Amino acid sequence: MKLNSAMKSLLEQYKIDNLHLILQDSSYPIWKKEDAIERKYWCVSNFCGMDKKQIKSTQDLSQLEWDGNEVCLDAYTDEDVADMLKRAIGILLFWKSELQTRYSDTSFYLFASYDNGDMQVLDEGESPVKSITVRFWADRGENTVINLADFDNWDQPAIMEYINCTS
Repeated sequence: MKLNSAMKSLLEQYKIDNLHLILQDSSYPIWKKEDAIERKYWCVSNFCGMDKKQIKSTQDLSQLEWDGNEVCLDAYTDEDVADMLKRAIGILLFWKSELQTRYSDTSFYLFASYDNGDMQVLDEGESPVKSITVRFWADRGENTVINLADFDNWDQPAIMEYINCTS
């Protein structure tokens, strides 16, 4: 997994190292579906309900997966942040294993981003909720969902993994 500088600092702050020793979390299994014109896409959880209606043939499936495969974990206290981060990494490790094993003919991006809650509007006495969002999408020839330029220097802590690369 590639960690940007901000994520490395965050994990150091919470004394999280040896990411490969974190247990996989299979809470969000993956399955494959096809749209009306038989294009394949991958889903987790309830896919944010995004495929309840027929997927249009013009839909960018990578963007659909980015939006539909969003899993958000929250930490309501600073003491909960380490467990939240470990759980997110466990989910990513499970997805990586599943995608490499079951869908090895397709390349995927796995991504996680952390939000420290500093932009939340709070009532008096409230504390910001910290969160991390994990997601994945298939590589369909170009990355249409996120600009990864200068990833290492982003202010927002993030994790990126590109798997099943064919070249």
